[in-house]
Amino acid sequence: MRYVAHGASVRPETAKAVNAEVCAGGAPAGLARYTGPLLAVAGERDAASVRSLPVLTAAAPRTTARIAPGMHHIWNIEDVDLFNDTLRAWLGGEVDPRLAAAT
Repeated sequence: MRYVAHGASVRPETAKAVNAEVCAGGAPAGLARYTGPLLAVAGERDAASVRSLPVLTAAAPRTTARIAPGMHHIWNIEDVDLFNDTLRAWLGGEVDPRLAAAT
């Protein structure tokens, strides 16, 4: 799989730096200015992303936060059908019922 091969080619110090930045917490600068609806989904087994959901919800009040059950950080690759169905539902004005509510 191309994704795995690429991931394995990343130098350990580069992977550490990327991970530190991604898992630092907080919300993107300027997110509070966004007034549209936002769907934030974290894989259930990705603790850092799950912890970020309340931060995103606080920063952008129209955020709908959900958990992809049983999934990790790259849940869009782990369950391509769920990811695609999630996008289709959201673009159709709904939330895929297989996503759990974030607490």
